[in-house]
Amino acid sequence: MPLNFTQEGQITVRSEFLTGKDQPMLMFSVQDTGIGISTENQKRLFQDFSQADASASRGYEGTGLGLSISKRLVELMGGEIGVDSEIGTGSTFWFSLPYRPASEDVTFVERRTTNRDYIATRSLRVLVAEDNALNQRIIEATLLRYGHVAEIVENGVLATEALIKGNYDLVLMDVRMPEISGPDATRVIRNTDHANSDIPVIALTADAMEEHIRTYLDAGMNACVTKPIDRAKLLTTINMVIGEDVHVPREDEPISERKQQTKDTGIGNEDEVSSSVASFLGNLEEISTEIEKKNKPH
Repeated sequence: MPLNFTQEGQITVRSEFLTGKDQPMLMFSVQDTGIGISTENQKRLFQDFSQADASASRGYEGTGLGLSISKRLVELMGGEIGVDSEIGTGSTFWFSLPYRPASEDVTFVERRTTNRDYIATRSLRVLVAEDNALNQRIIEATLLRYGHVAEIVENGVLATEALIKGNYDLVLMDVRMPEISGPDATRVIRNTDHANSDIPVIALTADAMEEHIRTYLDAGMNACVTKPIDRAKLLTTINMVIGEDVHVPREDEPISERKQQTKDTGIGNEDEVSSSVASFLGNLEEISTEIEKKNKPH
């Protein structure tokens, strides 16, 4: 599998059941053979937008958000999270959670969301500028599901070059990318004399702070969709920037018709896995907010 911040090596995932403390704990750890982290940098790792090397995301996948989100969720569940590492010998990230037996049936029940209750009235040709491999797969699978054609590029430079050579209806542009960021690439696009200079551009970002979104819009981006991407939000935002109801809600989608659509478009288990990952990530913030509310003293 692709690894963050190293071109080769391996990772080892372990789980343990610990009984030495006041209550049983479940310990999970991920050990890698990567570049390692200094003691000083370890103190900053779990802060928002922090990385051991601030320039690391330019050459490898990573945004600096994952560990801060993980810390918040683990602590809300009464657990601990940390890292053991030395420069040049790799790192072990771990977290522990209180073990509590399930008090009710936890059998998985599939829920149909409004994300699947849309159909596309026509096919769009979409340029996707995204450097994260998993996000590329999720976005591409989403677009394919609605019959759109997606072309993936990995940075802002390639995005500007693709727009000169090809014809597209829309650009989905990651904000933080190597070579040229999403906002800077959009400025370049807007300042060209090419026919695509006024193409609709939707910013994709995990940073949903209002003042930052304003800078994306000031750069010439038409709208912003936050990560993890919510399908319904993405589809309605595409409608808005194009100025056309390309995606319309459908009251009911028969199971047989859904299976036929999957067969016709060639979207199978891989798309379902990507969709599940996106759905899970999209619910993290909502879950953590609810836990936080419950934990607050009344």
